[in-house]
Amino acid sequence: MSTIPPEYAATDFGFSAIDEATYKAEQSLNEITPPSIDENDLARVVLNAIEPIENKIDKLLAIKNALDDENVEIAISRSKEEVASKVDELEKLIMPLLVNLLNTSDKEYIRWPNRGPKVQAMIDQVLAITRT
Repeated sequence: MSTIPPEYAATDFGFSAIDEATYKAEQSLNEITPPSIDENDLARVVLNAIEPIENKIDKLLAIKNALDDENVEIAISRSKEEVASKVDELEKLIMPLLVNLLNTSDKEYIRWPNRGPKVQAMIDQVLAITRT
């Protein structure tokens, strides 16, 4: 064998040589099953990974709910205005008839010639208001 300089003779790289029989014997002994995973550790890792996503989802839902609330308030306001407008239109159609009937309440009979077209026009106006 060759002579190894003393400064290199003591160097250890952490491996050693073995024969094939020893290697095979060690392989059968070292058939390692994967380490078991603690469910609590796994749950903790998953929850820690999900938490930022949940926080973002919560913020987005809060924004959406606020927008929906505003949209609902706007829709309610518009509906109230629309209903009030329709009630005013109906009042303007019906009140003249009722006032006229009240003013003539001392009479036993109502004389109303050619009322067909006038009543039909009023019916059409009322239906136009209530069915739109």
